[in-house]
Amino acid sequence: MSGRLTGVYQLPDGSFPPRNSKLWIRVPVDRNNNGVTVYSAPTVVPINPPTHPTAPGFYDSGLLPEGPYQIQKAIFGATDYRTRWYSVVLGEGSHTVQELIEDYDPEQYTPPVINQVAVYRDEARTARDEAAQILDDVSAGAVPDSAVASKITTEGSASRAAVDSRVAAGTEGLLSQDDAAAAFAAKSVETTVAAKYTKPGSGIPLSDLKKADLDSTYAPVWKASTAYASGALVMLPAPINGPGTRNSSGTSRASFDATEQGLWTPSATATVDGLTDASTVGKAVAKAADAGAARNAVSAVGRGDLFFNPFDYGAVGDGTTDDTSAVQAAYDAAALVAGAVILPKGRFNIPGNLVMTTPGVSLIGQGGIVSGGEVLLGPATYAAGSGGVNFSGTRVQGVQFDRADAYGTTTRCLVLRNARGVDIEGNLFRNCGRAISITTADGNTKFHTVSMLNISRNRFTTCRFAIFADTVEWDQLSDWIIDGNFFNYALDTSVWIAAADGSQGGVDGLTFTNNTMFALNYNSSTDPNFAGKRYNVRLGKTDWLSIKGNKFFESGLSALYLDQPRHLDIVGNHFAWSGEREQGDCIEIRGGSPWGAIEDNTFDWWTRAAVGVYGTAAAGQLKIGKNAHRWSATPDSWKGAGSLTTTNSFRYFVDTTVTGRPVIDEWDAPGVFDMVKGSNRVSARRQMSDYGGIGGATRRSSSVTGPTTIFLFSDVGESTHYNGLVVIQARSSGAGSDNATYVLAVESGGRTVTVIAAIGKTAGAAATHPSFTWTIDGSNGLVATPVGSTSGTFFFDATTLGAVGVR
Repeated sequence: MSGRLTGVYQLPDGSFPPRNSKLWIRVPVDRNNNGVTVYSAPTVVPINPPTHPTAPGFYDSGLLPEGPYQIQKAIFGATDYRTRWYSVVLGEGSHTVQELIEDYDPEQYTPPVINQVAVYRDEARTARDEAAQILDDVSAGAVPDSAVASKITTEGSASRAAVDSRVAAGTEGLLSQDDAAAAFAAKSVETTVAAKYTKPGSGIPLSDLKKADLDSTYAPVWKASTAYASGALVMLPAPINGPGTRNSSGTSRASFDATEQGLWTPSATATVDGLTDASTVGKAVAKAADAGAARNAVSAVGRGDLFFNPFDYGAVGDGTTDDTSAVQAAYDAAALVAGAVILPKGRFNIPGNLVMTTPGVSLIGQGGIVSGGEVLLGPATYAAGSGGVNFSGTRVQGVQFDRADAYGTTTRCLVLRNARGVDIEGNLFRNCGRAISITTADGNTKFHTVSMLNISRNRFTTCRFAIFADTVEWDQLSDWIIDGNFFNYALDTSVWIAAADGSQGGVDGLTFTNNTMFALNYNSSTDPNFAGKRYNVRLGKTDWLSIKGNKFFESGLSALYLDQPRHLDIVGNHFAWSGEREQGDCIEIRGGSPWGAIEDNTFDWWTRAAVGVYGTAAAGQLKIGKNAHRWSATPDSWKGAGSLTTTNSFRYFVDTTVTGRPVIDEWDAPGVFDMVKGSNRVSARRQMSDYGGIGGATRRSSSVTGPTTIFLFSDVGESTHYNGLVVIQARSSGAGSDNATYVLAVESGGRTVTVIAAIGKTAGAAATHPSFTWTIDGSNGLVATPVGSTSGTFFFDATTLGAVGVR
C-alpha cells in the first residue's frame, strides 16, 4: 500500500515560500550500538517546482510506502528558516504536511524500530511513579503486606528471571514492537523499580527487589489486639511515630497506651529519612527525599521528563565535601535522554564547576543550594555562522546559588556561553561578585552569541553585580527579556550590560519590565560599601529597548545610564533618590540618536536632572511628556559634596553639544527648571502638522532695566523660518504682582513683531509695571524694552500657535 504527500504550502501571513524552498522526508532504518535510531538520507520534495509555475506553494512527493517518517520544512529567502523534524505516519491516500503533523499520535502508532533508550526512558518513568507511590504509602502508615506486597505478588506478573531472559534475547539487533510488548507487558514492582536504577552508565547494579526486601526496609504499622512474636518490627503510632521492635511474644492491647508502649523498644531511626535500608534500591529510594519532595520533583519537571538526583551518584550535600563529580555525573546521565537534574534539599559544593553543554537539559532546584563553584551553561565555542542555535531549550529554575562571598569581586554563580533560548526563572542568587555573568572571556565572541534569553522572577541579594555582561561588540547579545526580578543591595550595579569601560558593549534588543532595584540605603552612608555603589542599570550601545513598569531606587550615581541608545521607550517607571553620593540623573543618555518616548514616569528627589542628555547625541526624535516630578534642594538622600540649587539641578537637561532638542510636552510648577542647550527655562511644544503646532516657555526672575532678550524663536522643527501668534504674560516679581498680557504676531522674514493687543499695566507708570515694547533681534530673540518707569525683576510666560516655537 502507498500514500502521497501533496498540497499547497502557505506561510503564516498567507504568502507563499520562495521557489527554492523544500520539504525533507526521512525514514527510520536501523539502530546503532548506542541505541540511537538511524535515519535514511532525506528525500527532497520541492515547493513551487518548475513543473507547476502557475501553482505557488504546490508540493507533491509522489507515491511513498506507508509507514513512519520524519518531515522537516525548509524555507529559503532573505532569511533561511528550518523547522525541527516532525514525526508523522503516512497512510493510504493523499495527505497534506499539516494534516500529518496534527494527526500524529504516538500512543496509537509506534514505528517498528524501537529506540533502546526510549525503552529505558519509559521504564524509568513508570519506576519513578511507582517509587513515589511507595513512599506515599509508607508516609501514610500503610501495611506493606496489603499496600506494597500486593503490587509485588500480582497474579500473572512475569518473574524476574523470565523478564531478564526475554530482554536479553532481544538486545542483539532490532527490537520489534511485539518483542517489547512481550518483554514488558506484565511487569512486577521488582522489575519496574529496579529498572529506574539501571540507566546506561549509572553504575548502579541491577538487583532483585522482592517482598522480603521491602519488609526489611519498611515496617508494617502497629495493630490493636494482634499477636506479635518477640523481635517483630512495626511502625509505632503516636507518641512514638516511628519503628520499634517487640520485647516479647504476645497479643497487643486494645490501644497504644502506656502499658502497651512499655512492650516495645523504639528504633534509633524514627523517620523515613533515617530508615536503615537493606537493599540497594531501598537506599536509592530513601535518598531521593521524603514522599512530599518526590511528588514536588515530579511536578516541577513534568511527568514527560526524566529527572536525575546527584545523591544517586554519590553526592553528600553537606556543603563541605566536593560534590562536583556526583553532580556532573547526574547531569551527564540526564543528557543521554534530554532529562533534568533535580537538586533536593542539601548544599552541593562544586569547586570543580558544573559544565552544562547539552541543549535541552535543565537544572531544577527543590531546596538544594549550589556553592563553592560556578555553573557553566552552554558550549565554550560554536561553529562560525551558526548564530548560537546549537544550544537552546534549557531551564535553570528554583536553584539557590550561594558563593559565601558577599559583594565579592570575581566570584560568579551562573555563567552563560553561546546559548540561545535559555530560561532562568525563580532562582535565588546571593553572596557573590557576579550572579549571572556573560563575558567575551568565556567565549562569547560572535554575532548574537547569547540571545533569546529570559531572566524572570529571580531574587538577587548581597551581590556586587546581579547581571553582568561585558562583551567587545554590542550586538553579541540580543533579544533579552529581564522581567519581574528583585534586586536587593547590588553593591555596584544591579544590571550591567556594557563593555568594561562602559563605552561599547550593550545589547541588540532588551525588554526590561517589572523589576525592583535597591542599593545600599542612604542611612548607611558611613558604611565603606556606600562609596562603591553606582547605577541601578547601566547599558552600553542598545537598540530596540523597552523599559517599563520598573522601580529604580537609591543609586549612587544615575539610576538608568544609557550609552548610545537608538530606538527606545521608557514608560511607566518609578525613579527615586537617584544620585546619592554624586549628582546623578534618573535617566542619563550619552551619545547616540535616541528615537522614542520617555513618558508617564514618576521622578522623585534626583540630584542633577530627571532626564539628562549629553555628548554628541541627536535628540530631535526624543519625546518627553506626561511625567510626574518632585524635587527638593535638601533631600535626606543627598550625601554628596555641595548644595543642590536650581542652577545645578534641573528637570530636563540637554547639553549644548547635543544636536536638536527633545520634544517636551508637559509643565511643572515654578521652581523646577529645564536647562536645554544653555537656556535656563521651562519649555514645551507639540507639533500638530508639518510646520505648525502649539508650544510654550517660561522665564523666571529676569532683570529688565533696558533692552533684554527674553525668548528665542524658531518653527516647531527648530528651523529659523517661523510665523505665528505669541501670547506673552508678564508680571512683576514684587509683592503687588502687577501684570500685563501682550498678543503678538511674529514673522522671521523681516523679523517683524506686530502687537495685536496689550492689556494690563502697559503704560509704565511705576517701576513694577510690566510695560514693554517688543522687537526681534538678529539671533531671532524676542527683546523686551521697558516703557516709562518700568525697571526691575519680572516673570515671563509665552504661549505660541502656528509655525512658531519658543524657548
